[in-house]
Amino acid sequence: MVIARPRRLVALAAVAVLAASSLGFAATNTVGPSHAGDGTGSVSGYNVDRIRYRLRPANPGILNAVVFRLDAPAQTVSAQLWPGGPWLSCRNTTGRNWRCPGTGSANAPVSQLSQLRVVAAD
Repeated sequence: MVIARPRRLVALAAVAVLAASSLGFAATNTVGPSHAGDGTGSVSGYNVDRIRYRLRPANPGILNAVVFRLDAPAQTVSAQLWPGGPWLSCRNTTGRNWRCPGTGSANAPVSQLSQLRVVAAD
């Protein structure tokens, strides 16, 4: 017959309390509200409007830039103009207005442009 010693019981109880309290702290992590979103169709996050495609003056068959407005302030914005295409780094022009230059490998014929995917984070 094995008799439990009081010290072992106290140590076991202390370990159980510490384990339970650490789970309680982990369960209280919260993330503040944000406008971040990505996808197609109905996605919570930013609404994009006033979309304009600026064409290269010397060759209107090539995209020079895409500009648009977000419905809320953002810190970082990127855009993709066709599936698998390069991500363009956009810059804030004024307020909630953004401009994504069509430079480098994004200088595609306008006929290749098939989507506007915008990813924004505040």
